[in-house]
Amino acid sequence: MSGPRNVTVSDGRTARLDCDVDGFPDNISVDWIFNTGVVASTSSEVPEVETRPRYRVDRHTSSFTVVNASTQDAGTYTCSAYNGLGASAAASAYLNVTCMLAHQLVT
Repeated sequence: MSGPRNVTVSDGRTARLDCDVDGFPDNISVDWIFNTGVVASTSSEVPEVETRPRYRVDRHTSSFTVVNASTQDAGTYTCSAYNGLGASAAASAYLNVTCMLAHQLVT
């Protein structure tokens, strides 16, 4: 597993976290976790999270995106992969969302 890297975006922008997962068997599922809860998953067994419609995961690449990011989205995201046979791996990255208004007031 090649875990995601820390990302900084301005509020209102789209943030993307990549998680490169490879293993055997190749029916690997990936969950993205934020504040101890799954917010997106490649698994068909995990329903789409209705409370965070701006969170999306690409079922083919396991990339996770936050559309129209806000400061409430800032924090640690964990990419957790498992193959259904008990093997798992996880890696985390920090999403920093900067406020455009703060930048405008400083300049």
